[in-house]
Amino acid sequence: MVIKIEKLTNLVKCKYCDKGFVSERTLAVHLCEPARRDRQRNETGVQFGYRIWVRFIQRNTNKKTLTYEEFAASPFYSAFVKFGQYLIQIQCVNVEEYSEYIINSKIKLDHWCKDQHYTAWLVNYIKYESATKALERSIKSMTAWAEEHNTDFNCYFSKTTTAYVVKDIINGRISPWVIYQSHGGKEFLTKINEEQLGLIFNFIDPIWWTSRFSNLNEDTEFVKEICDNGKV
Repeated sequence: MVIKIEKLTNLVKCKYCDKGFVSERTLAVHLCEPARRDRQRNETGVQFGYRIWVRFIQRNTNKKTLTYEEFAASPFYSAFVKFGQYLIQIQCVNVEEYSEYIINSKIKLDHWCKDQHYTAWLVNYIKYESATKALERSIKSMTAWAEEHNTDFNCYFSKTTTAYVVKDIINGRISPWVIYQSHGGKEFLTKINEEQLGLIFNFIDPIWWTSRFSNLNEDTEFVKEICDNGKV
């Protein structure tokens, strides 16, 4: 018995990996790695990774224009996307400035997602960011909490636990500008225990912040007025 084997000549090919399929249906469910990366191009974490990779490559080479296709083909793709997703996970307070910091550091790429590096940067960042940005982010965080708990944002300090506020301070969501210039923030400081104070001390360093408020009297009065008017 002779079995005749015919060569398939009308295969539908994947434009990414050039693999052939007998029908459009089988091609539609096919997802090679290049295709997957192309479909993910508009995801926020991927876009963060792409933009940071562009700055990283430009910093280390003479290339000026870098396409997403070049990024998707890069051996660094996974590491940069992982970092982009990490920035979302930690709700990074300033993606542009932190990524610039991490690119300029001597930290190895596979260590970029370690919390210790973000914390070290954050402690310094919140000390020097503008009062307006700090206030805006704090109110936004309190408002998000209020919406989740069906209450008013100015109930944040009175209706949350000290542990919750401590977590928000450590994550940069509530700024010392609001802690020190609002009635609720000052009340919070009287309720925390020694362990909690130790956790947030580097963020709210009273000696440093007293000097900061003294040097920026106009900003201090502005933040205090907003907090008073909002009954925070």
